[in-house]
Amino acid sequence: MENNNLFDFEFDKNEKCWSITGYNGKDEEVVLPTTYKSKPVKKIASFLFPNQRKKIKHVVIPEGYTSIEHEVFGDCKRLTNIKFPKSLTSIGTWAFDGKPKNRA
Repeated sequence: MENNNLFDFEFDKNEKCWSITGYNGKDEEVVLPTTYKSKPVKKIASFLFPNQRKKIKHVVIPEGYTSIEHEVFGDCKRLTNIKFPKSLTSIGTWAFDGKPKNRA
C-alpha cells in the first residue's frame, strides 16, 4: 500500500491501475483523484471512509473509475450528493449500506 496526504492506494498489476483503499482527509466534500504516480485510479476499495463516515456530505467520482466495491459509503449518514462517472460499470453489494441484514 502507498499513500499521499489524502488517500491510500494499492496497485493492481493485472489491470495496471490504482485502487483507492483509504481516505485520510477531514473535508465534507471529497473529489477522488484520477491518477497517482502517472497511472490511472479506477477503483474504490471497500470501507473507503472508515473514520470519516459522519462527516462526508459530497463525493465526486471522476470519469475513468470503473468500480465501487462493497460498503464504500455505508453509514455515511450525511451524504447527500455523489457524482458518478459514465465509465462506472460495477457497484458492489451494500455499497450504500453499512449493516447488511444477513451479516452477523
